[in-house]
Amino acid sequence: MIDKAWKSMKNPTNTLDTLNISPKMLDYCLRSDQFVSHLTNFLNNCIESKSIPDQLKCSKVIPMPKIMNASEPNDLRPISIQPTILKLFEKCIVPQLVSQSGTTSPQPKHTFSTLINH
Repeated sequence: MIDKAWKSMKNPTNTLDTLNISPKMLDYCLRSDQFVSHLTNFLNNCIESKSIPDQLKCSKVIPMPKIMNASEPNDLRPISIQPTILKLFEKCIVPQLVSQSGTTSPQPKHTFSTLINH
């Protein structure tokens, strides 16, 4: 399941997340069966304990210019960098939540963060 979820994510980059893990590094690690086994156990423990470690709940917000030579706060938009492992976890768990809930989405209609084609 982790492999399928990872392949559905965007191409790995060298951008560091809040844990200083780059998607490209995680991509290399996911080629190891032993790493995938440990990651699977970690994710399953999160599900069983109904808890996600606080380190995975932190995002880094970076102001990105909307226009060249941005000089005003309104010329910037916030970009949120989340831990790559958390994004992978969401990709694994959302399909399970959808199938168990009998709905098409586990989110309210006005939430767009992980919706497809948004």
